[in-house]
Amino acid sequence: MGLDGGWIRPELKARIIESLRPGFKLRELLAYAKMSKSTFYYHKHRFDEPDRHELLRARIVEVFEDNEKRYGYRRITGELRRRGIMVNHETVCSLMKEVDIRAVVREGVISPTKAISASLHLTC
Repeated sequence: MGLDGGWIRPELKARIIESLRPGFKLRELLAYAKMSKSTFYYHKHRFDEPDRHELLRARIVEVFEDNEKRYGYRRITGELRRRGIMVNHETVCSLMKEVDIRAVVREGVISPTKAISASLHLTC
């Protein structure tokens, strides 16, 4: 899928366009990527800005690994707040997606009583 697929983030499109600029006209690249000129320059000027969530991402991974990869975004948010880092749960959730970490869901143990009662309902 090309740059016009819609699944590539605008800042990444801008970086790709910037790298291809020496060989092509900017107008052609922007038309192919379906990106406006103002959006391109907006992201181009932000290339050198530091990542404002870099430290928070590291803290999220730290909490996640300290707790055997079992904490989801809600528990990580609570732990960060206990450590004095005030952060919104939606920010934690989106940063976890960026880092591609998910909580490990443990298998539940079914008690023998529940297993028997479940099998009784199935035999009717």
